[in-house]
Amino acid sequence: MPKTKQAAKKRKPPKQDRSRKTYDALLDAAEKLLKEKPWEKISTVAIMAEAGLSNGAIYGRFKSKDDLLVGLYERHDEHLKERHRNWLESTRGQDLGLEEYLDREIDNLIRSLYENRWLLREMGLISRIRPEVVSDSVRTERKEILDQIAEGILRYRDEFDVPDPERAVELMVFAVSTVLREAILYQGPHYGTLGMDDEELKQLVKRMAKQYLGVKPSLRS
Repeated sequence: MPKTKQAAKKRKPPKQDRSRKTYDALLDAAEKLLKEKPWEKISTVAIMAEAGLSNGAIYGRFKSKDDLLVGLYERHDEHLKERHRNWLESTRGQDLGLEEYLDREIDNLIRSLYENRWLLREMGLISRIRPEVVSDSVRTERKEILDQIAEGILRYRDEFDVPDPERAVELMVFAVSTVLREAILYQGPHYGTLGMDDEELKQLVKRMAKQYLGVKPSLRS
């Protein structure tokens, strides 16, 4: 039987100060270049030059150029999880209704996709072609972010008209995040024919969210 490709293990940034600075410099350089051009047009030589490092520095810390991209994605997810956790905590003391909470959460998702569009698009493409480059721990961290979103929405479970609120929220978060990701990151030919702006996209996924939760749409939705 053919061997099954194993998912990559999440890399651990070096503990030594000098090595960690080199590691971060490579990620910072790749991040800067990714904002300017597609990943396939960025060479390892260009990354090392941007980081101000000698040839070969990249291979002591990453297995390949694509491995560096995954490292950049791991760093992005760590920051995103922390930022969303802080936002989630900040809303506990606010008297927000479900309508406003959904507005803010969807705004968070849209803003995050636009802020990191260059990275998320490239990571989405490579993970479709070579899913083994994404570690199980990265998939777990991504799920933890989705679970954070679900946690906040489940505060309003008494307003849901569904038999299983937890499952309804889980499916809703998946559906909403998938539609937003496809619309913002990829925008295929069909999307371009719709002439949809961000506000219309937001209202679309908000209506979708309410349907999953069994919440009647408001007059302004």
